[in-house]
Amino acid sequence: MKIFFKNAVRQNLFHLFIIIMIFLLGNKNQLLAESPIVLKLTTGNSHNFPLLIGNGTKFNWEKPGVTIELLQLVDEEIPQIKLNYYRTNWRRCLDQLKK
Repeated sequence: MKIFFKNAVRQNLFHLFIIIMIFLLGNKNQLLAESPIVLKLTTGNSHNFPLLIGNGTKFNWEKPGVTIELLQLVDEEIPQIKLNYYRTNWRRCLDQLKK
């Protein structure tokens, strides 16, 4: 279990880092603006321990899971971005991504 947890955290952190760096480098001009860039992050609504904890459309903010906790750290450290979190089923996630 410890090995899985460490690998999952390392993999999530790496993917998160790559996504945010690509986004920030692609929006250099917006980084200089006074208002933060708002990103809408949508996850699946099913339990996926330890990455996402709980079911349904609401997060348990005391124990949301490793993925959300890492994203919250990024949100706190980078004032130029503001992350909004949503939970929904995967079909809706994919439909919103296509829009």
